[in-house]
Amino acid sequence: MAPARTEQGSVLAFLVTTFVVGWSCWAPVLASELRLLTLPGSVVATLVTVGLFSPSIGALTVTARRRGIDGLRDLIAQALHWRVGPQWYVLALLLPVSVRLIGLTVGVSPSAAFSDVLALGAWLSVPLALLTVGLLSSPLGEEVGWRGYLLPRLQRRVDPAAAAVAVGLITCAWHAPLFAMSFMPQSHLPYLLFCVRTLAVAVIAAWLYNRTG
Repeated sequence: MAPARTEQGSVLAFLVTTFVVGWSCWAPVLASELRLLTLPGSVVATLVTVGLFSPSIGALTVTARRRGIDGLRDLIAQALHWRVGPQWYVLALLLPVSVRLIGLTVGVSPSAAFSDVLALGAWLSVPLALLTVGLLSSPLGEEVGWRGYLLPRLQRRVDPAAAAVAVGLITCAWHAPLFAMSFMPQSHLPYLLFCVRTLAVAVIAAWLYNRTG
């Protein structure tokens, strides 16, 4: 029972760290969106960026506290594992992208054609720096936490499908504040659609994770 309690405590510590760091960074940005305070653009960009990396921050922090340098080495080595067959790289690229494109076709408003989205008409208000950070934060800022840390620990307690859905639901909840930020890409999508898309990507990512080791 002691190892199980330790594992459960590690998962809880990871989730608390991830949400506290992320949402604490985003709270002032939301206050700025509501015109409750004024923040310079550089501060907004910094807070959003740090928040986007909170899953990896959580994973690294909890691992360092509980397993020290050896644990950090194992976690980073797992994240940098790349020696798999080329077919897995193709699937890892095409499957999530396909799900996201389907989400865009469904998610645009009736008054906006899909061609407008492809022409970036819906994204012109997103600062380039934040858009770039957003694209990079998914593999670098999130995956170390969601798939590198949380998923394997949940799979030791429940079956892989349930673990994948749990990770997807947690990811949806973590992203929720970003939908109130008008300059973020998520604000252009209905939240429910985003959750469906995120759950689909979580299941695909878990399948790829388990197939490639």
